Amino acid sequence: MIQPTGQVSAVVFDLDGTLVDTMACILATYVGTIRLLGGPDVTTEDILSKFHIGPTRVVLEHFLGRPILADDLECYFAAYQQAITGLQPFPGVMKLIEELRHAGYRLGLFTSATRRAALLVLATARLDRFFEIVVGGDEVVHPKPASDGLELICRRLGVRPSETAYVGDALVDLECAIAVGALAIHARWSGAAGIQAGDHVIAERPADILAYLESVERGRSDETARAS
Repeated sequence: MIQPTGQVSAVVFDLDGTLVDTMACILATYVGTIRLLGGPDVTTEDILSKFHIGPTRVVLEHFLGRPILADDLECYFAAYQQAITGLQPFPGVMKLIEELRHAGYRLGLFTSATRRAALLVLATARLDRFFEIVVGGDEVVHPKPASDGLELICRRLGVRPSETAYVGDALVDLECAIAVGALAIHARWSGAAGIQAGDHVIAERPADILAYLESVERGRSDETARAS
């Protein structure tokens, strides 16, 4: 069993593909917005291949080949807000977050999406009341797998990375957590492929996360009892 390097007191989540299934909405919004703003005809595959380069402004600038204006961003976010109407969390996510909060874990969210997009999604999916701290990709210099954002959210939560679990569906999420000494948990329920076994915990469904953390805590309690 992979053990966290310290007692976990905070759980930080990625957003897209981890808490909510928004990828199709995001890709379609980029394709439509780029076309509407006079850019080239791109496919969702084109967008996906450049998705890692940064938040919304950076991706739009790449495909449009020019600086992005405030009106351009408003165009994107208006289309995105419409695209996510009725969005729901993945099955089991709401229950997991409620149980984690009830168990006393500090909760945060670090996403590659912009803070504005993240807050839109959280509000639409009725998850906005759960997270003490939200950090977007536009609030850090280096995108994942760099650990800047995870370190920032740990500081704002007042916890050490070694006391933190980071839950994500992508390899960059896991690499980000491992780089800073946090417990990396792969949210496999999203169906993301291509991630091999490694120095991370695998959660097939949201309930597996709390079960794992509880099992680790029981193990610590047993060790303390044997030592006394």
